Amino acid sequence: MTPTRAVIRAWAAAAVLMGMLLAGIWTTRAELPISPKLIPTFRLEGFAPGVAVAQTVTAERDGLNRIDIGIAPVEDTASVAVEVRDAEGAHVTRQVLTLAASPVRGTARLSFAPLQDSAGRTFVIEVRGADAEAGFALEGVSSDGLRDGQLLDPHRSLAETRDLDMNVRLYQSRTFGEALGDFARTERPAAIAACGLSVGLLLVLAAAVSKATQTRPGVALGVAVGVYAALVFGVVRFVIGFG
Repeated sequence: MTPTRAVIRAWAAAAVLMGMLLAGIWTTRAELPISPKLIPTFRLEGFAPGVAVAQTVTAERDGLNRIDIGIAPVEDTASVAVEVRDAEGAHVTRQVLTLAASPVRGTARLSFAPLQDSAGRTFVIEVRGADAEAGFALEGVSSDGLRDGQLLDPHRSLAETRDLDMNVRLYQSRTFGEALGDFARTERPAAIAACGLSVGLLLVLAAAVSKATQTRPGVALGVAVGVYAALVFGVVRFVIGFG
């Protein structure tokens, strides 16, 4: 095989693998966490029937479609009504959830149709007991004002709850390509650094392939691009959870 033909074949294989990677990234949809997972630091109990506790949250990205709330039954089970609306009062979802006692922590999961324009919007999450006896406890975190939200508890003043939040986690329904676009827009320095790191890794991998196989730089770079695409594709599908 001539050197030119070897280069062409290496880059053709790389193009196929890169195409598979891009197709998987831009077409496969999954739930991605918007906000980080936090460890609860306090617990609210003893809600009177009909009394609601609320939390305001701001979605940083589009596609909001799921909210997890730290709620634990005081007894074996508890029925809890959870309503989500935006800051203007527009209804998003209202669900009655039956929670079972958990040896670790309880989590109420609300899934709804993706809100494609959720970025920057503030939402109110309202929780109340659905039975005559509330029988549930809310998990919360002491955020010291680092999170963009406010706990609204009828038993406490705003001054007392200024640095307290429900243990809430937001998720978005996005393809990995859309999520990469969000990341590039909101975290531009980190995105540029990631691109630079990727190019550096490709060059290092190409040099290693060229040295190990005694092949031409053009062939080695094509092999490196293909291997890199295959590795990223595998990470995306099997480690991160797409596919």
